[in-house]
Amino acid sequence: MILKMMKDDITSVIGLKVEYDYGGAKPIIDTIADTRIREYKYVADGNEYVGKIYLISFSECPWSFYGVYGNCIKIIEGENL
Repeated sequence: MILKMMKDDITSVIGLKVEYDYGGAKPIIDTIADTRIREYKYVADGNEYVGKIYLISFSECPWSFYGVYGNCIKIIEGENL
């Protein structure tokens, strides 16, 4: 759901409290403070592809961003529900 929301409007998820399971010992439970889209290009079999990675941060002055993939993140609470 978060990924779909970000594809529609990248800022629509800011302020949502989420549980982000990055595969560590405990998931991160925090509020999304910033978002970004990173594009990448690659060539396979002579064809060029462009992809996008949707990223969230839990800080307004972020040092790190986390990629939003499939079911790694779920909404706990927020205004947009």
